[in-house]
Amino acid sequence: YEVIDCIIFDSETGTITRYIINNNCPRNIVIPNEIDGVKVKTIGHDAFMNRFLESVEIEDGITSIEWYSFAWNNIKSVKIPDSVTTIGDNAFFNNEFMFLISCYQCI
Repeated sequence: YEVIDCIIFDSETGTITRYIINNNCPRNIVIPNEIDGVKVKTIGHDAFMNRFLESVEIEDGITSIEWYSFAWNNIKSVKIPDSVTTIGDNAFFNNEFMFLISCYQCI
């Protein structure tokens, strides 16, 4: 596991496993599709749960958001690219959405 800009990343599986919470880590985040030259495939279960996030943009190329990944935050807007084909149960549970910008297979 590596810690890159507040993100704990498993480079063997391409999975973001946790977001560190401290005063230096932003509440409005862009989740990269690559970390240290390794493609990010999955946002792991509980990875960003209860981290006081306000907005999330997921870069194109990430394919999976696991269960409770972003639960219990203050997310008001989220951008999900078409590359995301799987969203787990309750991935965004207990947030206050104002804007959902794009999502997989939306018409």
